[in-house]
Amino acid sequence: MAGANISGELKDPTKSIPRGTIGGVIFTFITYLILFFFTAFSCPRELLINDYIYMQSIDYAPVLVAIGIFAATFSASLSNLIGASRVLEALSKDKLFGPLLNPINKYSKPGNPVCAVLITWFLIQCIIFINKLNLIAQITSSNAYIGTEFPSNLQIF
Repeated sequence: MAGANISGELKDPTKSIPRGTIGGVIFTFITYLILFFFTAFSCPRELLINDYIYMQSIDYAPVLVAIGIFAATFSASLSNLIGASRVLEALSKDKLFGPLLNPINKYSKPGNPVCAVLITWFLIQCIIFINKLNLIAQITSSNAYIGTEFPSNLQIF
């Protein structure tokens, strides 16, 4: 949904989103396929089965793998935070939930939904403070998906 979350900033979203999505999926698939074959042919089976971060064991610079993991996690987190806040702002602009989300539009600058980002950040912090990973996984998997899919589909129709 990264392309759809920034569709308001694209010149031609009807062409850019499908091209970007398909291109990203193909690039990622090829990259993972190459990585799969390289590790399958060069690493012992026990290492691949028992070690989830086996790349640190076989890399010349293990610290770079750790930095890459943190950078990818940070990038994905920020992307999802901004994407979710833009969806929240769009729901507010469409008045889908009536006056409930009106404060988001009043305090947001054009192109930069500050209030929506803060509300999204606050909701994320509430989930993080639960501090039980299994419970968080239950909450954020099916319930969150259904809770976000319903308003998105409702907005389309």
